[in-house]
Amino acid sequence: HLKIKKKQEPRLIADRDKKTQIDDAEIERRVTEINATWQKATHSIIEVGRLLIRAKAEIAHGKWRTLFRHYDDDDRAPVTFPFGQRTAEMLMAIANHPILSNPKFVSNLPPSWGTLYEMTDIPEEELETLIENGTIKADTRRSDVEAKIDEIRSTGLYKFDHVPESLDRLVSFMKK
Repeated sequence: HLKIKKKQEPRLIADRDKKTQIDDAEIERRVTEINATWQKATHSIIEVGRLLIRAKAEIAHGKWRTLFRHYDDDDRAPVTFPFGQRTAEMLMAIANHPILSNPKFVSNLPPSWGTLYEMTDIPEEELETLIENGTIKADTRRSDVEAKIDEIRSTGLYKFDHVPESLDRLVSFMKK
């Protein structure tokens, strides 16, 4: 049997034997350029969510569901999104979120729609604080967010968890 090799497309690879030395300023420029390009992913996630919101508002409900990759009916649209309807819902939730879609915070957010969607479970005020104090930053992983949500829930950082106890303390203080 003859093995037929697939024609390989040329790839960009670094030639280890031909490395050139670049100065610190050039290294900084390249790192900045790569970081900026990487961060465009977060902007794109939010923009896709916004575009989906607009499209959903303008497309009839029956037609909307046919636009998704996993739709298995004969009425499937000729052109579909490269993701399922649940992913679209998550992207729209991210785009609708007042903190996650705020341009002030976008550069501090991770470029992962799954991680961003997990952040929608954090109360807005808490999320804003976590971004501002650097707890949530561009390299935050989904597991980090899930752990933070568990911590918030278990320690009662949700403002309403300790309202009765707080009111009792306030009443006691006012009686003194």
